[in-house]
Amino acid sequence: VYMWGCSDVTFINSRFINLSGTDKLWSVGLDLRRCHNVLVDSCEFVDITNTNKSATGILLDSNPKATAAKDICTNIYIKNSHFRNIKSADDADGIKFVGRLKNENLYSQSIVENCTFINCYKRAVKIQTNGIKVLNNVIENTRTTKELGWFLIAVQGVDSVEISGNRITFNERNLAAIGFILRNKNITIKNNSILFDGDTLKNIRRNYGIYSLCWVSKKPEIEPPFWGENIKIKNIEINTLNGGELAYGLYLYSTTGGGQNWEIDSVLSPDSPFGITDGFRDIKITNSTFSQIRDMSREWSFNENEGEKVYTAFYHQNKNTIDLNTYSGMVGILN
Repeated sequence: VYMWGCSDVTFINSRFINLSGTDKLWSVGLDLRRCHNVLVDSCEFVDITNTNKSATGILLDSNPKATAAKDICTNIYIKNSHFRNIKSADDADGIKFVGRLKNENLYSQSIVENCTFINCYKRAVKIQTNGIKVLNNVIENTRTTKELGWFLIAVQGVDSVEISGNRITFNERNLAAIGFILRNKNITIKNNSILFDGDTLKNIRRNYGIYSLCWVSKKPEIEPPFWGENIKIKNIEINTLNGGELAYGLYLYSTTGGGQNWEIDSVLSPDSPFGITDGFRDIKITNSTFSQIRDMSREWSFNENEGEKVYTAFYHQNKNTIDLNTYSGMVGILN
């Protein structure tokens, strides 16, 4: 179903199944372009596939150059719906909010709530539009095929997004449960449970509970390199199952730029470490538990008296659980 500029639309108990695309056509169950006031309730999006092009359950497409709300998708409510087996050799998502807006003052005010996502090839939800809430969903990506996933929930260059109350289970075919890329701000992630299931082929790639990926701006004078600011991560449980090992439960990673003003509160990742690299500032961690702290944010020098400087990253490794009651950025113990 393809709709452009439509308003006040309702889909209830509808099924979008067995859609197969070609080399020239995308596969989309419900394709909404610049639509408003749309309700999708108790619908199914199953077996949407494509050989090379993208496959998507619901595509919500906004004009990146929009200057008014009429040119973006607004007030979209997707609830109680089921997304399964959405895959492509190229790119696939259960729900995709696309159109990274140039105008930061436009907000979609859309919600994805109480849905299930099973075996969506690359992402369950991709967010490139301001003002999206992803609430109380169940996401299970347990593929054993050769395709590799990306972030199950991806947040890319947006403002004012909330990800709350979701239960996410994934395995070594995915990179991370929740991931950031590009410049994001005012993001809240809270009350989510993340379970990494190791009962698959081992050592396929590194895996993370929550992962921030650096982004190098081609125009730093217009888009500063800070890709994450005013980020709140609270009440998160990150656990492993069946011998699974996460490289990091929470990893703030950047090779340039970084992030600022992060609040990490009550994140429990007893079997996996916390990692941070250079470029982040004003990071506050409270009431959190990790197996290790790996702080690569500063260099340490040795053998200076001998005229030789050797630099190594700082690792705080401890086999026992570390309770970070007062840990606040850029501090630690060098063992």
